[in-house]
Amino acid sequence: MLLSLLHPDMQLTVPFQTDVILGNVNALHTFKSFDEVVNDFNYKNVLIDGNIAALRFDGYINGEHLQGVDFFTFNEKGLVETIEVMARPLAAVLCLQEAIEGGASSDNL
Repeated sequence: MLLSLLHPDMQLTVPFQTDVILGNVNALHTFKSFDEVVNDFNYKNVLIDGNIAALRFDGYINGEHLQGVDFFTFNEKGLVETIEVMARPLAAVLCLQEAIEGGASSDNL
């Protein structure tokens, strides 16, 4: 169902990778990996301004408190065209990078 909300050519930017992740399928794969390694993830606040939504989140990875904001940009049809993820602190972002790029599962964290 989530796939239907994402533009097929959407772009995802994450804090630990310089290349943009292209396409809704690749973005969903990244979200699935994130969901597998981040514990107690939840959105705290949502701000909407026109076609942009900012969602503040937090969670835990390897005992590190991860905080950040997801910026969603929607097109005129209501599909997500871009998601830009900003996260902190660096220790948590580095744990996230290692878990996602290393293919770790939450059982190993």
